[in-house]
Amino acid sequence: MQKDTPGGGSLLQRTRLRLIYLLRSLESRLNRPLVPRGTDRSFLDEWEGGDRIAELAQARPTLLVTITTFRRPEALLALIGELAADPGMRDPAVWVAILNDRSDADYAPAREALARAFPGRHLWFDARERMGKERFWRTHQTIFIAARRCGAEFLLSLQDDLQLAPEFLGRVRAAWESTERDPARRLLYLYSSPTDAERGTWVDFQRVEVPGLPARRTDWFDLQGFLIDRRGLALLRYWVIPITTWRWRRSSRPSSGVGRQLTRRLFGRASTWQCHPPLVFHGGAPSEMNPEARGRNPLDNRGLFPGTSPAP
Repeated sequence: MQKDTPGGGSLLQRTRLRLIYLLRSLESRLNRPLVPRGTDRSFLDEWEGGDRIAELAQARPTLLVTITTFRRPEALLALIGELAADPGMRDPAVWVAILNDRSDADYAPAREALARAFPGRHLWFDARERMGKERFWRTHQTIFIAARRCGAEFLLSLQDDLQLAPEFLGRVRAAWESTERDPARRLLYLYSSPTDAERGTWVDFQRVEVPGLPARRTDWFDLQGFLIDRRGLALLRYWVIPITTWRWRRSSRPSSGVGRQLTRRLFGRASTWQCHPPLVFHGGAPSEMNPEARGRNPLDNRGLFPGTSPAP
């Protein structure tokens, strides 16, 4: 696949990139496509195992758990172990799908552990080419395609460098149900940290604390871990707007932009609640995607769950 080079090329090429960037920004603001979207096949063909999507569609799981991973086979193996030990994950209506970005890491033990833990209800996708953060939106588009194809009531999206709270899935469900009085609630963000801005990230919204609830309304989220229901996915049209390389025209430092985009598209159309204390813990491993940003803000929220200790 040919890639545009940020800041490079002729004036005509840079102008074209700028125009595409503006068009995509308008699509995000309107939350609807203005140009034809890529086909499911064009995304699924980028993954070895993508043709197995029919198995997922036939199974019709209630909950689809997806995990994105890159060059962290040991961390993924540990995460699979945590999920396998969770009583809620024994439900046959729960499926697990791994999306492994292209690397030279040995994922054989993780693949074997996944097959043992979730026989007959798991999928493993290997990227045929490196996706990286510039094409992380395509990874999430593949996740959305899987969720739409199988008609899952909920999508639970996780990243590989997480640790989970005890009785994780039960706590996620309890936090979701605790916010049911909000009819606009479509998404539950599982991560929180002491550095979260009170007026939100990417949007201007004063968070709402509700005494006695294990979650607060923030109307923003990022990609470490989140639960979204079918109506929330439908609001997003099961669609991630392409993020062009113009985003990195001045610097390679900006993140993938996926969390920012989805947050802004849901803002004003649905409400997002954030678990507090968090149910996923992050910060035990260096970032593979944004090492400089992680150096400035480690995002280490380990120790925030009652009964645990702060990270050393």
